[in-house]
Amino acid sequence: MSLISFSCAAPVASWSPSRNPRQNGGYRSGKERFQPKGFCGSNFYVYDHGSVNIRVLEWAMLPQADMATLLTFLSAVHGGVHTFAFTDYDTTVYSTCRVLNFQEFPFKNATQTYYETMLELEVA
Repeated sequence: MSLISFSCAAPVASWSPSRNPRQNGGYRSGKERFQPKGFCGSNFYVYDHGSVNIRVLEWAMLPQADMATLLTFLSAVHGGVHTFAFTDYDTTVYSTCRVLNFQEFPFKNATQTYYETMLELEVA
């Protein structure tokens, strides 16, 4: 198992934490579907607007230095503006990724030197 990593060619930016998220619960994958629903009279309609593959990465104890470089990386890629490559701990590379929770990026101090945070990624 290798460390996960993030890299972006333009603008040039990268990040690899010193520890991976927990494997049981700290790294989840799924699919988010976009299907708006509506009524017209007594008829119920569901519209298929596609789906995206997502990865959720959670750290309960991310070191302060890793948190600082993560914030620098997120600032460089502007969340959903620039795409980047994500390599998971099985060395699978997802070449076109975006941060889904960039506008509401949650992080808080777990201790004085560790942070609790979560990243939601759209992967392709």
